[in-house]
Amino acid sequence: MKGKLKQVVEKVASAIDDPKTSPDDKKIYEKMLDDINKTLVLIQDTKTPPRERRALTNSLQAVDEVLKGARNQKASSEDRDIYKQLAVDLIRTGLQLRDETISANQRRSNLIALEIVSAGLLAAQNPEVKPKEPEDQKKINKEVKENAQAVVTSQDPQASKEERDEAKQEVDQLVNSVKDPKYLEFVKQVKQYDASTSCISTIEDRTREAGWPDGSLWGLSDPACDEPRATGVEDTSSKWNKLFVCVDENPFSTCQAYIPKD
Repeated sequence: MKGKLKQVVEKVASAIDDPKTSPDDKKIYEKMLDDINKTLVLIQDTKTPPRERRALTNSLQAVDEVLKGARNQKASSEDRDIYKQLAVDLIRTGLQLRDETISANQRRSNLIALEIVSAGLLAAQNPEVKPKEPEDQKKINKEVKENAQAVVTSQDPQASKEERDEAKQEVDQLVNSVKDPKYLEFVKQVKQYDASTSCISTIEDRTREAGWPDGSLWGLSDPACDEPRATGVEDTSSKWNKLFVCVDENPFSTCQAYIPKD
């Protein structure tokens, strides 16, 4: 874990030392490095609760992934700026977890949101669980990036109240995605096909990370769900059949149209 956290420090230090980095960007990376070091102090502080320590650790790993986009010279300057600002905002949101000038309820809300978006950003890049199809990768990367941006905007004091409220609605929708009635109906159907605990947990994790329905279909496409998915393909009497067939045969990001409407 120390090695993984060391990577993010090295990336930022490298950006500061890079002669191609503009003076303005250099200031941003210097502030980023200072805030990363403050986060590392909190992670090592014995007074930091274990759950917050895990959230801060995962958030720095997520920042490491985000910085790959910020430093990708093949990406457009606009995309690099978006990733760079996202890294700054994620670190700031993490530091707010231990900021006692913020209400306890708000800090708890920040904690839950940071846990979810960090998990999403990491899962989308994890070779073992990320979508296999390029079309699906693009869709999930877009979703988790937008979710992360919503989290940081909802906590940004420089954003307008309207922007914060709109972002908070998006965050709340993501946080409550596993309570969505259609999601619960979908999981009930999967369970009817003798799905393993691993399959159900995978669907729940992906849904928390990318929302309903994209995250749920991402989970259904996972090898852990091969057997119930195959059973769903064979069950032509079910109103969910076409969805299972689509996820089994096509990029899951093309299958939303087959979710039963009633």
